[in-house]
Amino acid sequence: MGNLWSSSAAPEKHRRHPTPSWGFLTATWNVAAINNNPFEYWLTLNSQPAYEQLMKDVQAFVDQPGDGEATVADVFSKDMAKQLADAIKQAKLVDDESLVDGALNAYTSDFAKRRVVSDFLKDKTIGDKRLASMPDRITNTVNTTNGPVYRPTVINMYTGDLSSVEAWWPQWLAFMFETPITIEDAKSKSSKTSKGAAHLLDPILRTKYPAITEQEEAMSVPLQCFAQAIFDATLVYMLNKLLPEKWIEIKKDVCEALCERKEALTLDIVLKRLASEDRTSTIIFLQECSAKFVNLLRDNEEIADLYEVVAPAKLDAKRDQNSVILIDNDKFDISSMREVTDEIISLLPEGAPLKPATGDLVAVQLKLKPLDILDSPKRGIFDRVNYAGTETGYTDRETFLFASFHGDTNGLLTPYILKALNARRREFGQFGRLMVGIDANAHCKGELGKKLGINTLLAFMRTKRTCSPLLTSCWKLQTWELVKHNFDLSKLEMDDMVTTYNARTFLQTQLNKAVRVSELQTSKLTDRNPKDLIIYPESDFVFMDHSLQRDNNGRGSFDDAPFPTLEFPSDHAFLTCELNLRRRNFSDPEHMPWDEELPDGMPWNRKGPIEFDPAAVDGNGVEN
Repeated sequence: MGNLWSSSAAPEKHRRHPTPSWGFLTATWNVAAINNNPFEYWLTLNSQPAYEQLMKDVQAFVDQPGDGEATVADVFSKDMAKQLADAIKQAKLVDDESLVDGALNAYTSDFAKRRVVSDFLKDKTIGDKRLASMPDRITNTVNTTNGPVYRPTVINMYTGDLSSVEAWWPQWLAFMFETPITIEDAKSKSSKTSKGAAHLLDPILRTKYPAITEQEEAMSVPLQCFAQAIFDATLVYMLNKLLPEKWIEIKKDVCEALCERKEALTLDIVLKRLASEDRTSTIIFLQECSAKFVNLLRDNEEIADLYEVVAPAKLDAKRDQNSVILIDNDKFDISSMREVTDEIISLLPEGAPLKPATGDLVAVQLKLKPLDILDSPKRGIFDRVNYAGTETGYTDRETFLFASFHGDTNGLLTPYILKALNARRREFGQFGRLMVGIDANAHCKGELGKKLGINTLLAFMRTKRTCSPLLTSCWKLQTWELVKHNFDLSKLEMDDMVTTYNARTFLQTQLNKAVRVSELQTSKLTDRNPKDLIIYPESDFVFMDHSLQRDNNGRGSFDDAPFPTLEFPSDHAFLTCELNLRRRNFSDPEHMPWDEELPDGMPWNRKGPIEFDPAAVDGNGVEN
């Protein structure tokens, strides 16, 4: 009679799933972390107590430099400025050498006289003009055909001698004006070699950054060289003044854990926490995976024994951030799998604010393997709680749609992606199920048309006009509370839902975004938000109460402290929960699963279905 829910006929493997065959232990994790600057975000480093003190000292130094503050000329001398001007001319960064002389004059008559912190680092106009942040973005870490190369600076993975400004300067000059830099063009696939990273700099245009003057725009390339050199010299000067030698040791530890060994640490957590012998996930959704990490997953024997590793056919080569799905190769018929990423994108509704960046979405559809009948003594239990029962039909007839998605920075695309996935789900009618692991980039408090709020996202998912079938998530109990209180965010304990906790330090180019250590929990600049969810139609799966786990330490719990850490290299916690297949009635071909009242479904808002327009993303409240 076969083909139902038990997998007893399948060959035994060394590692078995702790969930029953009708159950799905599901996980989602954005594995990304800091980009290039090991000091950019506040970290929790229990093994390096000097780290926190160093960062506090940097904050204090920037806040109150004290009497006798050094000038720019004290740190970046006039001789260095002359050498820089000569190097710019020799490299022919601009055709008109008078523009270089103009930049040198700006140093002599203006920059050189400024106090190095109060008047240079903290000068808002330099930030508005992007004179330091723009060249840092371009030259901080350059991905060449031979791998990444780093500008000699405090705020990247550079490991050369930064023990003094005098030791730093010749290395910086060589990198910017002598070191061959070969870069492959993403479109043409052709390579171009330049002598020094300074050749990568582009003019700063007034049309985009109106704070810059016409004269500054004309000489913006040499001006960027000067501003970057002064900025880098100031950081080397400051750290060697605050914690000589020791700061370099701290940097090496952070670089090793969060950069050099990041992929290896991440894989270790996947194996020990998400695919362990006593807790083996059925589906693992990952976001922002590097191509290197995708290869590590595919080459790992333990992973290969348990999962099919699914990455987008079109990997993101530029940002190197890709969504991935690990699918249980024992429970699912991998030969039936088909990637449908482009088809989902084609279903995006009109009015979507943007398209997903390459690699941010991967979607596949496939079927379960034929399964045997459950043990009959257990049927009553399944019937009572509305799980799959033996009378429900053949599981290998159903199409499962899985998607892993990394939302845009403000989360504005998230509702549209969910709407497109739901549209594909509806095409399968009775014979389909949908599950999504997502970094929605939802925020505790949204902003109309600018930033997605978590209550807006949950309301969107619970709105019949915009989501049919209705969607719910691993935060089902929290959504329940929101529904009961008409999506009043004040009724929700947000601390229990946050999956990120990071904030910028004072060791990065945009000091206007820095957060003081005393304000880490309260500052609006701190990224402490409920960004991650496992989403599914409640007509497809039953959420197992109390199965949700939130982990940001690799030990099965959540530490309410800034992360990454040296042991946990991501800036997102991962979530796991158990979902069980919901019973289906296949006797009526016209009956759709989402049309029936669910005994364990969520209570509904007394005012009835919400009329919600996803184009008007508003995290401060949802009008009924």
